Amino acid sequence: GIGENPGEKPPTPDDILPEPDNRLTAEEFESFRGECLGIVGKRLKQLYNGDIEPVPLSYKEKENIEGKSVSRSKCACDYCRFKDICGNVGAKELVPDPPKKTKQSS
Repeated sequence: GIGENPGEKPPTPDDILPEPDNRLTAEEFESFRGECLGIVGKRLKQLYNGDIEPVPLSYKEKENIEGKSVSRSKCACDYCRFKDICGNVGAKELVPDPPKKTKQSS
């Protein structure tokens, strides 16, 4: 993967985006980058100040147990190494709405 080999060059836009029409201009990219960094910075300050409660995303995952397909609820708390510190431990989960079924035209 990227960054695994010392001295490896990062991918160029040509490696990632095959169509030049899909690329942002340098100005558009810098604007987008600045906006993203601003949002992340704001959220980090809120986290550090204790202004944001953890609300992890909950999701369903199918597992095959003894030949049977079983659907289990999973949450980021299941994998979080800080769960004993934050105290949430899945108490407040964000459960997304199921995808809407759309009619396919025939």
